[in-house]
Amino acid sequence: MEVHVNVTERSYPVFSTVRMATTTGLESLVDQIISVITNDGRNIVGVLKGFDQATNIILDESHERVFSTKLN
Repeated sequence: MEVHVNVTERSYPVFSTVRMATTTGLESLVDQIISVITNDGRNIVGVLKGFDQATNIILDESHERVFSTKLN
């Protein structure tokens, strides 16, 4: 399983894919704004503050981005 992470460094977005089995790719993303797409399709944006071996993550100042396809 993979998590697709959109990293925004205040000036331009960088896209990377982080495997769930390893956490070494997350170390370089600490204290950066990331966008996490969950398995159920939700998009959570926040500052990555920490993570553990099971790839649980701690986000600060996070919010959910909700997109609508309705034309009203």
